[in-house]
Amino acid sequence: MFFNRIFLICTEACDSRCLLCDYWLIKQPRMMCPDFVEQRVAPFMRENGIAVTCISGGEPTMHPHLGRIVRTVREAGSTATLITSTTNLDARFEDIRDLITHYMISLDGADRETYHKCRGVDIFDRAIDWIARLRTRTGAEIAVSCVLQSHNVGQVREIYMLCLELDVQRLFFRVPDLKPGSFGRSGNTRSKSVRQSLLRAEQLTSLKEDMGWLIDRDQVHGILGQTREILDRKIQFLESLSQSESYEEPDMLCDVPLTSLVIQPNGMCNPCFYLPQSQDFTAMPAQGPAFTEVYRRMLDDPSFRKQWCNACQQFDGHKRAAPTLLLS
Repeated sequence: MFFNRIFLICTEACDSRCLLCDYWLIKQPRMMCPDFVEQRVAPFMRENGIAVTCISGGEPTMHPHLGRIVRTVREAGSTATLITSTTNLDARFEDIRDLITHYMISLDGADRETYHKCRGVDIFDRAIDWIARLRTRTGAEIAVSCVLQSHNVGQVREIYMLCLELDVQRLFFRVPDLKPGSFGRSGNTRSKSVRQSLLRAEQLTSLKEDMGWLIDRDQVHGILGQTREILDRKIQFLESLSQSESYEEPDMLCDVPLTSLVIQPNGMCNPCFYLPQSQDFTAMPAQGPAFTEVYRRMLDDPSFRKQWCNACQQFDGHKRAAPTLLLS
């Protein structure tokens, strides 16, 4: 198996209060031990030539040894993408400023009020300030990620214009993931999260118009990280969700579970954020029974792809028509 990407969930701790996520509800959040990264993860990265590492959470800037973890990742030869809301970036910045190659900033609103409604904390101004500071004080690429939901879906144009003003290099629009095992959930998805994901008919109509405006405008500016086809699928997904219908694409195969590892704070790993199969990272993941079963079913079982990949919107840029995907 060919691995080229690792996702490190360095901590489950989070000080945002997002309506669509449960990490902040975990009473005893786990943190990844930096010794584990140095002694176990780094050798694996070198042996497999891992080129890309995404450091996530929870909120990764809450990890007291984030600088040590990032340094280990870079010394192993990988890029380092930090996925953050910036809440604790003040405390970690000097340790990581010359190490992070890419930032993915969560920004679920174009103003303080909307941001607060979506994320449950009043740090909009701080996040905006950090984006501006990162653009001038680092050489990292800055991207913004916005999860479309009932409180912010009417701000697509404003969010786009704000990113232009901030000189952001990439902007991604996401949709909610409501699977029971995702985003810190230990059981069923909260009804509040489901309600926050549902859009009214008039909101969907406006969103289609706004996306058309966005795509036309971006021919000049080029900051959108997604194609028209991918953004259209986002709208189709939100329509299905709001009409209580199951979303399903044509038979597609996503390369993320076949080429990536998601490593949890407790040392367990998964082939994808959104697949439940997991095993101990130290047990040669690609050869373990949990992973080989996923690989077999993804490649050979259309019903498995239908249940997981064809109903998922989180790694849409990594999907190919199932019969044509070639694996290294």
